[in-house]
Amino acid sequence: MGVIGKSEMPARTDLDHEIALFAEGFRITALRAPSAEVVSVCWDAVVAATAYKRDLWSTDQVCMAFELSNGTFVEVHERMKGWVELCSAMPAHLPGAPRWEQWFMNMTSPAFESNTTLLFQRSASTAP
Repeated sequence: MGVIGKSEMPARTDLDHEIALFAEGFRITALRAPSAEVVSVCWDAVVAATAYKRDLWSTDQVCMAFELSNGTFVEVHERMKGWVELCSAMPAHLPGAPRWEQWFMNMTSPAFESNTTLLFQRSASTAP
């Protein structure tokens, strides 16, 4: 039995939300509730991005919270469609943010610990 290549893996069908990138930021859409509010985030409004894990009792879930200039927070997580694309795009839009390959695997160990990691923080001189 051989190793299954990425292109041969079945698409995940249990996703509830989709993250879609656009030039100025990203949108989060509920896939199972088409009438739900769409959340849009502009890169320029992000003042901080923090990664952490949630203990879901039998497993962990890697999450990221974006703090916005208006004082609100937007949370995304690894079980959202578009997660990898969002994480991969961050360094291009949030100066100094590490590539996701540099931080994601560190989040997985030790298990059931939050492993909170600040990925980006805008200096006061560059805040909008």
